[in-house]
Order: sequence, then C-alpha cells, then structure tokens
Amino acid sequence: MSDLDIGLMILDYFMVAVQAKIPVTRARREVVLRAEKLTTVRAAKIGIVDEAYDSTVETMEGGVRLGEELAGMGSCIRGQGRHLILKHVMCLGWSTFGPI
Repeated sequence: MSDLDIGLMILDYFMVAVQAKIPVTRARREVVLRAEKLTTVRAAKIGIVDEAYDSTVETMEGGVRLGEELAGMGSCIRGQGRHLILKHVMCLGWSTFGPI
C-alpha cells in the first residue's frame, strides 16, 4: 500500500528531494501522483535510473563502473548534488518540517 492510497501528505522538503532525484517531470508524476510501482526496466525507460541489469553480477559490475567514473570526476559532482537539494530545503524554512 502506498502513501497515496492511505492519504498521506507529501511534505515540501521530501518533494524537493524527489525533484532532485527524478528530474524528468513525466516520471515524477507517475511515481508521486499515480504511486506507480516500477520495475528496473521501466525506471530506466522513463529516466529515473541510468541502466537496468538482468542479474546481480551485472548490477555489481555496472555499479563498480559507475563508481569509477564518478571517482574520476572528484567530489565536485557529489557536492553539487547536495548543494542543490539543501539549497531548496533551506529556502522552505524549518516550519515545513512538521513536528519533531
């Protein structure tokens, strides 16, 4: 059962993270508004993930390859991603986080 099925509200700070992780509007709509359950093949097709693999071994090899590519780019890429998400979350203000 999804959050949509039971009527839970999606908080602003969570939507910021979803927008950063799923930049394609159509894909985000399917995940958030329709609560669609995605296979890896479908997620790759609509742009949520870069690649889908058929086996655990292929997934591990693909992950290692991607890790090596990202390591070659340095920490700049990871820092930019964090900055993007945190910048939008901080603009929302602390009141949107709800009760702690």
